[in-house]
Amino acid sequence: MLIQKEDSVDNRLVEKLDLNKSETRLVADPMIRAAEVSVDLNGKLHVMVEQRRPLARLLGGLNVYLDSDNSIMPLSSEHTALVPVVLGFKPEFQEELYEFLVYLENDELLHAAVTQIVLDSKGNATLMLRSNDMRLKLGKLDKLHSKMTNFKAMLAKVEKDKAVDQIKAMDLRFDGQVIVVKKEE
Repeated sequence: MLIQKEDSVDNRLVEKLDLNKSETRLVADPMIRAAEVSVDLNGKLHVMVEQRRPLARLLGGLNVYLDSDNSIMPLSSEHTALVPVVLGFKPEFQEELYEFLVYLENDELLHAAVTQIVLDSKGNATLMLRSNDMRLKLGKLDKLHSKMTNFKAMLAKVEKDKAVDQIKAMDLRFDGQVIVVKKEE
Protein backbone atom coordinates (compact mmCIF):
# COMPACT_ATOMS: atom_id res chain seq x y z
CA MET A 1 0.00 0.00 0.00
CA LEU A 2 2.80 2.41 0.83
CA ILE A 3 4.46 1.69 -2.48
CA GLN A 4 1.20 1.92 -4.41
CA LYS A 5 0.39 5.27 -2.81
CA GLU A 6 3.96 6.44 -3.42
CA ASP A 7 4.42 7.13 0.26
CA SER A 8 7.71 6.55 1.92
CA VAL A 9 8.70 6.13 5.53
CA ASP A 10 12.42 6.51 4.84
CA ASN A 11 14.10 9.02 7.11
CA ARG A 12 10.89 10.01 8.91
CA LEU A 13 10.79 10.40 12.64
CA VAL A 14 8.70 7.71 14.29
CA GLU A 15 6.93 10.36 16.33
CA LYS A 16 5.64 11.99 13.13
CA LEU A 17 4.05 8.84 11.74
CA ASP A 18 0.27 8.76 12.11
CA LEU A 19 -0.23 5.05 12.81
CA ASN A 20 -4.00 5.32 13.10
CA LYS A 21 -4.26 7.03 9.72
CA SER A 22 -2.05 4.32 8.20
CA GLU A 23 -4.28 1.56 9.61
CA THR A 24 -7.39 3.35 8.38
CA ARG A 25 -5.96 3.67 4.87
CA LEU A 26 -5.00 0.01 4.80
CA VAL A 27 -8.40 -1.21 6.01
CA ALA A 28 -10.09 0.99 3.38
CA ASP A 29 -8.65 -1.31 0.73
CA PRO A 30 -11.43 -3.78 -0.18
CA MET A 31 -8.99 -6.71 -0.25
CA ILE A 32 -7.85 -6.16 3.35
CA ARG A 33 -9.78 -7.61 6.29
CA ALA A 34 -7.73 -6.11 9.10
CA ALA A 35 -4.52 -4.17 9.59
CA GLU A 36 -2.35 -3.19 12.50
CA VAL A 37 0.46 -0.65 12.30
CA SER A 38 2.84 -0.24 15.23
CA VAL A 39 6.32 0.88 16.15
CA ASP A 40 8.46 -1.14 18.54
CA LEU A 41 10.78 0.29 21.19
CA ASN A 42 13.68 0.27 18.74
CA GLY A 43 11.77 2.53 16.34
CA LYS A 44 11.09 -0.25 13.84
CA LEU A 45 7.78 0.04 11.97
CA HIS A 46 5.61 -3.11 11.92
CA VAL A 47 2.66 -3.54 9.59
CA MET A 48 0.45 -6.62 9.95
CA VAL A 49 -2.16 -7.09 7.22
CA GLU A 50 -4.82 -9.80 7.02
CA GLN A 51 -6.30 -10.37 3.58
CA ARG A 52 -9.95 -11.07 3.01
CA ARG A 53 -10.49 -14.67 1.96
CA PRO A 54 -13.06 -15.38 -0.77
CA LEU A 55 -15.15 -18.56 -0.51
CA ALA A 56 -17.01 -18.29 -3.84
CA ARG A 57 -17.37 -16.10 -6.88
CA LEU A 58 -20.91 -14.88 -7.44
CA LEU A 59 -21.97 -14.41 -11.06
CA GLY A 60 -25.19 -13.04 -12.41
CA GLY A 61 -26.42 -9.61 -11.44
CA LEU A 62 -23.24 -9.20 -9.42
CA ASN A 63 -19.70 -10.16 -10.31
CA VAL A 64 -18.10 -10.33 -6.87
CA TYR A 65 -16.82 -12.73 -4.22
CA LEU A 66 -18.50 -13.87 -1.00
CA ASP A 67 -15.80 -13.91 1.67
CA SER A 68 -15.14 -15.88 4.85
CA ASP A 69 -16.96 -13.21 6.90
CA ASN A 70 -20.13 -13.62 4.80
CA SER A 71 -19.50 -10.24 3.19
CA ILE A 72 -19.51 -9.28 -0.46
CA MET A 73 -16.08 -8.29 -1.73
CA PRO A 74 -15.05 -6.98 -5.15
CA LEU A 75 -12.95 -8.88 -7.63
CA SER A 76 -9.24 -8.21 -7.51
CA SER A 77 -7.46 -6.75 -10.52
CA GLU A 78 -4.28 -8.51 -9.34
CA HIS A 79 -5.41 -12.05 -8.55
CA THR A 80 -8.15 -14.56 -9.33
CA ALA A 81 -9.18 -16.80 -6.46
CA LEU A 82 -9.65 -20.49 -7.18
CA VAL A 83 -13.07 -20.87 -5.61
CA PRO A 84 -16.41 -22.33 -6.74
CA VAL A 85 -18.54 -20.21 -9.05
CA VAL A 86 -22.11 -19.53 -7.95
CA LEU A 87 -24.76 -18.88 -10.59
CA GLY A 88 -28.22 -17.56 -9.74
CA PHE A 89 -27.20 -15.82 -6.50
CA LYS A 90 -29.77 -13.58 -4.83
CA PRO A 91 -29.21 -11.70 -1.56
CA GLU A 92 -32.00 -13.72 0.13
CA PHE A 93 -29.93 -16.90 -0.40
CA GLN A 94 -26.75 -15.45 1.12
CA GLU A 95 -27.00 -16.88 4.65
CA GLU A 96 -27.72 -20.45 3.53
CA LEU A 97 -25.11 -20.21 0.77
CA TYR A 98 -22.51 -18.96 3.24
CA GLU A 99 -23.19 -21.85 5.64
CA PHE A 100 -22.88 -24.29 2.74
CA LEU A 101 -19.61 -22.73 1.54
CA VAL A 102 -18.11 -23.01 5.03
CA TYR A 103 -19.22 -26.66 5.14
CA LEU A 104 -17.74 -27.21 1.68
CA GLU A 105 -14.43 -25.61 2.64
CA ASN A 106 -14.11 -27.84 5.70
CA ASP A 107 -14.77 -31.05 3.78
CA GLU A 108 -11.67 -32.20 1.91
CA LEU A 109 -13.50 -34.25 -0.74
CA LEU A 110 -16.18 -31.67 -1.48
CA HIS A 111 -13.74 -28.77 -1.41
CA ALA A 112 -11.67 -30.44 -4.12
CA ALA A 113 -14.64 -31.67 -6.16
CA VAL A 114 -17.18 -28.81 -6.39
CA THR A 115 -16.51 -26.27 -9.14
CA GLN A 116 -19.91 -24.68 -9.60
CA ILE A 117 -23.08 -24.11 -7.60
CA VAL A 118 -26.23 -23.31 -9.56
CA LEU A 119 -29.13 -21.82 -7.61
CA ASP A 120 -32.61 -21.75 -9.11
CA SER A 121 -35.12 -18.99 -8.42
CA LYS A 122 -36.22 -20.72 -5.17
CA GLY A 123 -32.68 -21.27 -3.86
CA ASN A 124 -32.47 -24.96 -4.75
CA ALA A 125 -28.86 -25.91 -5.45
CA THR A 126 -27.25 -28.15 -8.03
CA LEU A 127 -23.53 -28.79 -7.72
CA MET A 128 -21.22 -29.37 -10.67
CA LEU A 129 -18.28 -31.62 -9.90
CA ARG A 130 -14.74 -31.31 -11.23
CA SER A 131 -14.64 -34.80 -12.69
CA ASN A 132 -17.08 -37.10 -14.48
CA ASP A 133 -19.52 -34.32 -15.48
CA MET A 134 -21.66 -35.46 -12.56
CA ARG A 135 -24.30 -33.19 -11.07
CA LEU A 136 -25.47 -33.28 -7.47
CA LYS A 137 -29.00 -32.04 -6.94
CA LEU A 138 -29.11 -30.83 -3.34
CA GLY A 139 -32.36 -28.92 -3.28
CA LYS A 140 -32.41 -26.56 -0.30
CA LEU A 141 -29.06 -25.96 1.36
CA ASP A 142 -30.13 -27.62 4.59
CA LYS A 143 -29.47 -31.00 6.27
CA LEU A 144 -26.00 -30.83 4.75
CA HIS A 145 -24.39 -33.44 6.95
CA SER A 146 -27.05 -36.02 6.13
CA LYS A 147 -27.05 -35.24 2.40
CA MET A 148 -23.27 -35.34 2.13
CA THR A 149 -23.01 -38.57 4.14
CA ASN A 150 -25.50 -40.16 1.73
CA PHE A 151 -23.56 -38.81 -1.27
CA LYS A 152 -20.22 -40.12 -0.01
CA ALA A 153 -21.70 -43.55 0.73
CA MET A 154 -23.22 -43.77 -2.77
CA LEU A 155 -20.02 -42.46 -4.35
CA ALA A 156 -18.00 -45.16 -2.56
CA LYS A 157 -20.45 -47.79 -3.85
CA VAL A 158 -20.33 -46.67 -7.48
CA GLU A 159 -16.53 -46.32 -7.32
CA LYS A 160 -16.30 -49.87 -5.96
CA ASP A 161 -18.53 -51.06 -8.82
CA LYS A 162 -16.41 -49.02 -11.27
CA ALA A 163 -19.58 -47.28 -12.46
CA VAL A 164 -18.73 -43.63 -11.72
CA ASP A 165 -18.40 -42.77 -15.42
CA GLN A 166 -21.93 -44.06 -16.00
CA ILE A 167 -23.52 -41.61 -13.55
CA LYS A 168 -25.10 -38.43 -14.91
CA ALA A 169 -26.53 -37.12 -11.64
CA MET A 170 -27.25 -37.90 -8.02
CA ASP A 171 -30.34 -36.42 -6.43
CA LEU A 172 -30.01 -35.81 -2.68
CA ARG A 173 -33.18 -33.76 -2.18
CA PHE A 174 -35.10 -36.50 -0.40
CA ASP A 175 -34.47 -37.57 3.19
CA GLY A 176 -32.60 -40.84 3.59
CA GLN A 177 -32.25 -41.64 -0.08
CA VAL A 178 -30.06 -40.97 -3.09
CA ILE A 179 -31.53 -41.17 -6.57
CA VAL A 180 -28.93 -42.04 -9.20
CA VAL A 181 -29.50 -41.07 -12.83
CA LYS A 182 -27.40 -42.98 -15.33
CA LYS A 183 -26.05 -41.47 -18.53
CA GLU A 184 -27.85 -42.43 -21.71
CA GLU A 185 -25.86 -44.83 -23.84
